[in-house]
Amino acid sequence: TLVTENKRLTDTVNKKMGELRFQQVLTLQTQICPHFMYNTLETLNWIAYRELDKYDNPISYSLNNIAELLELSMDLLTVFRTIRDEIYTTNKYINILNVRYGNQFKFNWSVDEELLDCKILKMCIQPLIENTVIHAFENCDKSPEIDISINSFEGNIKISVSDNGNGIEPEKLAELQAGINDFSSVSKRHIGIKNINHRIKLLYGESYGISIESKQGVGTVCSFTIPDDR
Repeated sequence: TLVTENKRLTDTVNKKMGELRFQQVLTLQTQICPHFMYNTLETLNWIAYRELDKYDNPISYSLNNIAELLELSMDLLTVFRTIRDEIYTTNKYINILNVRYGNQFKFNWSVDEELLDCKILKMCIQPLIENTVIHAFENCDKSPEIDISINSFEGNIKISVSDNGNGIEPEKLAELQAGINDFSSVSKRHIGIKNINHRIKLLYGESYGISIESKQGVGTVCSFTIPDDR
C-alpha cells in the first residue's frame, strides 16, 4: 500500500511540475524571441554608449535593467527564488518604470526581514505591479502610490500589491476575478496575473491563489498567500 501511495504521489507531483513548466513556456511565448531580444538590447546599449559618449545615461540604465530582468525570466529550470532575490528582480522592473514615467509613481516596500530567505515562486510580484501601473490610475488625479508588502499571515506568507487609484466597479471586479481563474481560456487579457494564479494553484493547491479587493475612489489590493517554508 505504501509503495502504491508513493507512486501515486510521485505521479501527481510530476504531472503538476509538467504543467508548471508548460505555463512558464507559455509566459515566454508572449515575448518576442527572448534570446533575440536580449542580444538586441545589448547592441542598443553599446549604441547608446557610443552616441551619447558616456556610460551613465538613462537609455543604458533602462536597457541594462531590461536585459537582466529578461535573463532572469528565461531560466525555466528555476521555479523558486528567495524573497530577497525576488525583491531584487522586482526593483529592476521598478527602475524601468521610473525611467519610463519620470518617477511619477511612488513605490513603498514593507517587508518582514525574517522572511527574506524564504522561498517564493519566481517572477510573481512584477506582473501585479505591471497590472496596477497599466490599469489603476487611468484618468486619475491622485499622486499615484503603490504599496508592496510581504508579511506573515495566519501561518502563511502574504504578498500584497495595493494602490490608491480609481478602484474597480463591482461588476468588472467579478469579471476580472473570474477571468484569472479561467485557465481553459486562451484570452491574453491580464495574462500576467492569470499565469501567476495558475502556477500558485498548481504548486500549493486550490485553497491558494490571487485575491483582488477593490473600492471605487479608494483603490485596489491584489494579494496572494503561500506556505511559510520555515
